[in-house]
Amino acid sequence: MAAHISDLIFPTATPRTMDISRIFWEKATAIHVYCLQGKEKLADRFSRHLHDLARLRETGHAAEAIAARSVAETVAEHKAMFFRMKAADDSVIDYERAIKGGLILVPDGEDLDALRADYTSMIEEGLLLDDAHDFDALIAQCVALQMEANDAPA
Repeated sequence: MAAHISDLIFPTATPRTMDISRIFWEKATAIHVYCLQGKEKLADRFSRHLHDLARLRETGHAAEAIAARSVAETVAEHKAMFFRMKAADDSVIDYERAIKGGLILVPDGEDLDALRADYTSMIEEGLLLDDAHDFDALIAQCVALQMEANDAPA
């Protein structure tokens, strides 16, 4: 528009955003906690994290994030200090283990069913792009991503 309206000053912006590797590890560890807690009732709008991780994998950013070990360590340390969570078996969730070969990105049973319902709802409500994966394809992406993250050198 600036080319067509010469006497109008258009603002420019330089938004500050989080590093993509940090976004990846924040989301991956949040999903890890969800999987270990077994609290299907917490699924409301949570499937967006799976969607985001799948998209990061498709664009190659997930591979970059997995290789960013210092970012993974920072996220694990921060969450261990400020977000001490317990698993369904009442054990403390070990974020360090999650970033060093023990990451879980796909729940099972009722937790997976709850995410499926949540994802379907998000699509129906227009919260995800028109080209959102179907849920099974999304889960396949996350299974592959889980294996890639867990097979990476720690």
